[in-house]
Amino acid sequence: MLSREALDKATQLEPLFPPAYRLAISRLGERGDLDTAARDRAAQALIDRAKRLGPPGFALELEALRFATKQLIVEAIAAYEESFTVRSPSPEPAMNYASQLEKQGNQAKFEQTLGRLIRDYPTYGPAYLSLILHHRKAGGSAQAALNTLQRWRAADPSSTTARLVEAQLMANAGQTRDMLRRLTDLINENPQDAAVVSDAADTLRAAKQTQALAQTLEEQLTRNPKNVLLAVELIQTYREINRADDAVRIVEKVRTAAEGDSRMMYLVATLYGAVNQKEKSRNALAESLRLDPTDAVTNNDLGYTWAEEGINLDRAEAMTRRAVEAEPDNGSFLDSLGWVLYKRGEFDEARRHLERALAVGDDASMPVVLDHLGDTLYRLNDSAAAQAQWQKSLERLVLTPNRVDTEALRPVLEGKIRQAQMGEPVKVSPVSIEPRSASPSQAKN
Repeated sequence: MLSREALDKATQLEPLFPPAYRLAISRLGERGDLDTAARDRAAQALIDRAKRLGPPGFALELEALRFATKQLIVEAIAAYEESFTVRSPSPEPAMNYASQLEKQGNQAKFEQTLGRLIRDYPTYGPAYLSLILHHRKAGGSAQAALNTLQRWRAADPSSTTARLVEAQLMANAGQTRDMLRRLTDLINENPQDAAVVSDAADTLRAAKQTQALAQTLEEQLTRNPKNVLLAVELIQTYREINRADDAVRIVEKVRTAAEGDSRMMYLVATLYGAVNQKEKSRNALAESLRLDPTDAVTNNDLGYTWAEEGINLDRAEAMTRRAVEAEPDNGSFLDSLGWVLYKRGEFDEARRHLERALAVGDDASMPVVLDHLGDTLYRLNDSAAAQAQWQKSLERLVLTPNRVDTEALRPVLEGKIRQAQMGEPVKVSPVSIEPRSASPSQAKN
């Protein structure tokens, strides 16, 4: 995902780059650091710039997208239709327009719009997929969905997405044997394609075909022992059918194949984490760093891991500083450095890095960064400001639901806010008593 700062830079390019403007407008609704008025001003600034520099009708399209993000369906439809009188729509705005029609309940016009889009762009998969999903969820004709799929397959025989949808329709129709053959073929033909492997595996698991899935993945992993995509799906499959020993066996198999390969060893660390082997995960990260001491991501992740455990903080600080030097605008790296400094009791400097992380980080990481900043402000004796950050973090969790890495944060935040409101001492994250043994520059050496 593009960081906020990278996206801001993309919207300043000349000539104007339309995808950046569409993404920036659509993300404004997620900006928890801006109130409604500030979001409107930011959107209007983008629209005004599009009027000056963009192609005819593009500013109207952005206006429509702004209405859509605010759930103003009627206004969005009107703005899209006005923009289409100026220029013929490309696939993305046409799809957005169709989405608003569907929300309005205008089924006939929705189908008509997608039909025209398919006619103009016969290999544009999202239009077919949207129409098929519409037929299925609206209680419409199964035959209509099948007809759309057949048209898609004829227009684009090589589309793996169309083949996946075909297998899913077979599963819904009870054609288990045909579905199984289609999906195993897709996995065997596309073992390096993350989307294909993941979607095929999800469909097979939903159809209770986990044994067949495990067999197919095992065979492919034997042929491609460094294919972490296959390992991830196989581990998930074994965990779902309570075969924990087999899940660990797969990680060990990939660990052997990764010997001497720093990037592979980094991925092995994530696999160990998936099977709750924390010590082995940490050791794999350390081995990855030994193989490539300059890698910014590994420096960051191992440094953050040590900070969480309150150990090796001299090295953790040097490593996270190295990561930030490599990528000064990486919000995740800035958060890690700030958190190491927090653990060392250096709250003023920690605050500066955490505030910078908020300014440049991606939206998905915001709940954790806000929580870290809240703890830091509390340590700086600003309980009111700390409570405000914890509250923002809690609100941000609503925008990133069902994320395993942040969902556990919810009860922690609620507890801190409750303690602060009652005037009780707040149980913030502990600091380490590990003494500083060297300056950061000495620690690097």
